[in-house]
Amino acid sequence: MIPILFTLILIGLLLGKVNILGVRLGIAGVLLVALALGHLTSKGSIWDSIVISEICSFLSSIGTVLFISTIGLQAGSTFFGKFGGKQLKALVSGVCMVIVGFAVAVVIGLMDGAVMPDVLVGLFSGSMTSTPAMSVGIEIYGHESQVALGYGMSYAVGVLSVVLFVRVFRLPHIRFTDMQTNARDSGIMQGSKARCANIFIWLSLSILVGMILAMFLPIGNTGSILISALIFGFICRKTDLKFIGLSAVKNLGLMLFFVGSGITAGQSLTGEIYWIGILYGAMISAVSIFGGYLLTHGLFKFSKLESLSIICGGMTSTPAIGALQERDQEVDLSLYSMSYIGALITLIMVIRFLSFVFG
Repeated sequence: MIPILFTLILIGLLLGKVNILGVRLGIAGVLLVALALGHLTSKGSIWDSIVISEICSFLSSIGTVLFISTIGLQAGSTFFGKFGGKQLKALVSGVCMVIVGFAVAVVIGLMDGAVMPDVLVGLFSGSMTSTPAMSVGIEIYGHESQVALGYGMSYAVGVLSVVLFVRVFRLPHIRFTDMQTNARDSGIMQGSKARCANIFIWLSLSILVGMILAMFLPIGNTGSILISALIFGFICRKTDLKFIGLSAVKNLGLMLFFVGSGITAGQSLTGEIYWIGILYGAMISAVSIFGGYLLTHGLFKFSKLESLSIICGGMTSTPAIGALQERDQEVDLSLYSMSYIGALITLIMVIRFLSFVFG
């Protein structure tokens, strides 16, 4: 599995460097290769093993916690100190994006009676790329339901939709020298007397505390770890501790997530797959994304980069914010974090309401 893992990552990164009409996939190329591998080999004997599924689940989980904790530590230094009108609008935008997607899901459920309620909940969760929402759906309908099938249909198209949107609507590439980039990552620009923090101590602490919080907060491990990392990022800021190497850990986490979730999602694109489900998932994702852009850029007058950051949060998409950061170095993570939290809490509530409406 290890040679396959690194071969997949290598091919994906090389694919991500291909320039098509000025658009590069970047790290998201790993996701495409993983989807293709999962799809092409889904009937192969090695993919029938429970061990392979567990490995993919582990890679996806460890990638998620690494990525989201680095995002929280990066954003924590400014998240609490910068809370104001923009952050409140970002929170509202995240809530509204979920509500818009929910409205589309309701319309689909009313117009197409062939879509079972549990499948619809899965489609909605996957199109918003939210594993916690899927978990709530499974909790409501049970493990024998088809929530996971609906999620598998729409998850890949949900991830690709927001990643490609971020890529296509990005700002012109901002160039930095290596010294400037390293300085930004390490916090040198904020003071030469800053002490360097051991990132793995703080990452581990953020993840452990986040998982403890998840026992009490109904927002899943991902949302709880983000909150925990935001707090510890703020603590480090107040004690003049600066991080070196967060970007490398963040990219590693993102690639592991792409491999694990991509192979699993690729496997679901065979057998009992209903292509109409993929179409419905694309509709929910597209309306949510464009609705979010109109709200943030048109009504709230955020800059294009700020709008894209908020959209990534509203879609609860860690891959998309990674793709955005890879291209544009000035991403305001406090806006992403506020939008993400608003969207995640709203998702959990509307999933229960969706199941109530359609039984």
